Amino acid sequence: MTEAKPFQKATVKAVMKAFRSKRARRRFLVADEVGLGKTIVAREVIRHMMDSLKRPLRVIYVCSNLAIRGQNQDSLLKALPHDERESAVCRVDRLSLITEADLPTHARLHLYSFTPDTSVPIRKKRRRDGRKEERALVHALVEKLWPRLFNEWGEFVFRQGAKTHWAEAVRSQRHAASSTVLQQAFLASVRKEFQLEPRKKLLAHLRTLETKDAELVLISHMRNALAASTIERIQPDLVIFDEFQKFRDLLKPELGDAERRVIGRLRGDDADHPPALLMLSATPYQLFARRWEEEDGTSPRSQFFELIEFLYGSDRRAKEKRKECEIAFQSLESELRKGH
Repeated sequence: MTEAKPFQKATVKAVMKAFRSKRARRRFLVADEVGLGKTIVAREVIRHMMDSLKRPLRVIYVCSNLAIRGQNQDSLLKALPHDERESAVCRVDRLSLITEADLPTHARLHLYSFTPDTSVPIRKKRRRDGRKEERALVHALVEKLWPRLFNEWGEFVFRQGAKTHWAEAVRSQRHAASSTVLQQAFLASVRKEFQLEPRKKLLAHLRTLETKDAELVLISHMRNALAASTIERIQPDLVIFDEFQKFRDLLKPELGDAERRVIGRLRGDDADHPPALLMLSATPYQLFARRWEEEDGTSPRSQFFELIEFLYGSDRRAKEKRKECEIAFQSLESELRKGH
């Protein structure tokens, strides 16, 4: 295992100081250049946080693609001895497919990792149907909880493009769907997803979905309900956004109700005990933009100030800090133009 260098240890010390603060939201950005060991810093943060707990540290690692996920997941596991790592990691790469049987069992660390494309069901301009296995699990759960849904929506409402092996996929998920714990969690999550009043029936509500892509809307919300229930079950202590500039939309200040259930929970927006958020990036904002890009609203300066506001927690105090930074930069720019 690669030992942390002095500058990396200093970074870890700064991160831990920020995470021990009593602020409502604990967010820290490590913006070292490529190759300077941001993953080593994350590993050492995990090690320090593990040492401060008498129960397993629950970590969710988010990155842009599955290849990086596998590589860096193994790097983070080096916080443990080699023979203990397998019991500390969940190998399932989608939030919506994690069942009780997939949960880590290690006494000190539970590590989950995934990408936004695979595990955040509701994002603008992204696919909403998910993978066949996800829809098959939803199908199997609906069989248990709302079997009459198929009378109104059709037997193959969740099949979509999976024309082959659909029956086998559903059969393979029925064992997981037989879990009372999963059923109860999904039932509660679906009711929250569709904002159902205590006596409101799901099927009656679904009849009000008057849109040409109603099936996709149904599927995306069912997948979102599964993912949200999984996060509620995990209750992460630490979330890591690695190279977050590749999924910057997860940082946007305004989220819809459904988006907030997964994205907001990862960011710690609404939780009573929000997780610490460690952000890693060599290029946290665009360093240069041409005039036409600035006119399009994508200037690096606006990205920088948006990031400042997010790191401070996106609340009233954060807006004040952003304003202070904007004024300071305007003053700096004015002096530079004078040639001082």
